Amino acid sequence: MGLKEVLQTSRRYLLAILAFSVLLASILIHSVLGISLSPILSGSMKPLFNVGDLLITQDVPAHQLKVGDVVVLRNGQDYTLFAHRIIRISEINGTVFIQTKGDANPTEDQGTLRVAAFQTMPRGFGRLPWAGSLLDTISRNRIALFADFGLLALASLGLNRFFYFLGHRRKSNSKIAAVRAAETTMREKVKV
Repeated sequence: MGLKEVLQTSRRYLLAILAFSVLLASILIHSVLGISLSPILSGSMKPLFNVGDLLITQDVPAHQLKVGDVVVLRNGQDYTLFAHRIIRISEINGTVFIQTKGDANPTEDQGTLRVAAFQTMPRGFGRLPWAGSLLDTISRNRIALFADFGLLALASLGLNRFFYFLGHRRKSNSKIAAVRAAETTMREKVKV
């Protein structure tokens, strides 16, 4: 069986394979390259980041961080994530001390973050405008998450049927064309 036949027979599974590949790729990208996504949920980093933007981060060792870098931190009270800029940093005996502040906040964050120099932290390096609102809605709302998976399943089923009928129609058309060609050949033989 040639490559063309293999591709034709597996078309209806293409969307499921593509969705699985995207999921697997995102897991591999995070585990190998340390790249992940964090939604911006407050206006503390305006005008650089707006509420609803998606911050693209990469995990880097704490000793590589510099003043001016935007890092993602975890709130000590409710463990929510937030992104703020480093305004002071120092390293003493393998411990990095980091002071942060939101660009739109009038004061620096309370307390100094203490991390081991080799411990990794997510450092921001890009953003996707408004994509964070969708990600946050999906991650916070289980009903929306199930609805999104349901829509993906419905789209997959629809594409499956579309490709099946498209392939079935092509086969039918080629069979009809073959029958017509045979009829034409028979007519020509009868005329002779």
